[in-house]
Amino acid sequence: ILSRQDGDSEAEISEWYIPRLLLSHRGGTGDPLCDLVVDQIIGSGGLGVVHAAEQTSLHRNVAIKRVRPDRKSVAAEAQLRREAYLMGQLEHPAIPPVYIIGEEEEQCILVMRWVQGTPWDQKLAAHDMAARSELLHGATLRGELRVLIRIGEAIAFAHEKKILHRDIKPSNVIVGEYGEVYLLDWGISVE
Repeated sequence: ILSRQDGDSEAEISEWYIPRLLLSHRGGTGDPLCDLVVDQIIGSGGLGVVHAAEQTSLHRNVAIKRVRPDRKSVAAEAQLRREAYLMGQLEHPAIPPVYIIGEEEEQCILVMRWVQGTPWDQKLAAHDMAARSELLHGATLRGELRVLIRIGEAIAFAHEKKILHRDIKPSNVIVGEYGEVYLLDWGISVE
């Protein structure tokens, strides 16, 4: 469990207060006052599952991450809180912003920007470098180097804040339609 020094007292992230969130599910009969309407699953990993959702008050799409049902435990919930806390410290164009952390039915919910695009590993595989046994050239090479540089900038920024990602790989990088680059999955990062 990650701890933080606040003056002379130490507070564990797992003990921090987080607000209760009201969620409803698309097509369901949820509370009309719910600001978050949960839609389909858009991703899943070792710890969490990510759903698309609409934040109705702002008419925008967001992503909601929570612990996978088969991984639910006190430690997993604390890990998701730690991820939210660390991502919240990292306001950088290549790191998705956290909008809010909350709780529903005693389960931690992380609400963040819904990042849309192509995972970098799929983009690289589309070049089919191994089958052609050739190097990338010209504009294609420059484009992939821009992605690498952007991720390097995000990592350098995180390191300045004393935060290590610990799971940097092409599948944790999303390249958007307009060239935006995001480093995702800060779930095992440490301070």
